[in-house]
Amino acid sequence: MIRIALKFCISVFVLQYIFIASALVKDDVYVKQFQIDEDLFYVICTQDGTELHEPLPYFISPTSEGNMKNDYQIFSYYNPDSDDSFSAVYVESTHYFSGFIFNEIHGFSEELAAVSLKTNQKYGYIAPDGKVVIPFQWEWAEDFKNGIALITYETSDGYGNAWIDKTGEIVSIDLQWGYSIQNS
Repeated sequence: MIRIALKFCISVFVLQYIFIASALVKDDVYVKQFQIDEDLFYVICTQDGTELHEPLPYFISPTSEGNMKNDYQIFSYYNPDSDDSFSAVYVESTHYFSGFIFNEIHGFSEELAAVSLKTNQKYGYIAPDGKVVIPFQWEWAEDFKNGIALITYETSDGYGNAWIDKTGEIVSIDLQWGYSIQNS
């Protein structure tokens, strides 16, 4: 009897959490949960039911970044077995879905999003259609403001900072590190 009551309480909690998480998801997509044998799986779907990726065995969480007020939605996926977390982005206007290939995603700012790849941990910038606009080469990247963004790059002495434009060209460098633009 206690096991049944405990299962019911857990089910109610999970359903409440899924309802809250679903409220964060943009109108074009939602997180679907289904069960195979005793295991739960999750997948992001479009409103017509199209699955955007292979089902995953751990909960996919929409973040508050981008929800409803913007044109994009960021999702997080955490795998406790490997202690890895992954991020993905869905852009409503272009119907672009990145898949869970990113380590981190900043929101879109001035039509570009700073993202870091899981494979090399480096930051670059993507457009709303997923096209890589500035290659993944920086240790850190900030959002664009007034046409420029602050990036961090690795040097032989540590790290340096520079401002780049939307083409990835360095427009100003942190001179305390003593590097010229040509050597960065």
